[in-house]
Amino acid sequence: MRWCAVAFEVVLVGSHLVLAVVDEEFGWVTLVHPATLLPLAIVVGLLTPAAARWFDR
Repeated sequence: MRWCAVAFEVVLVGSHLVLAVVDEEFGWVTLVHPATLLPLAIVVGLLTPAAARWFDR
């Protein structure tokens, strides 16, 4: 389940960045947008050893 959540969040970030490039709106604002930062924070949280122990129960 943890890896599915990580993959889902990576797809969210990737699709946001691809759409920004296609719409020619890619820049620093895109990188610090909550639609980019929040899923990345979730991925980092899910990849910590504490999260691994929680999902291994």
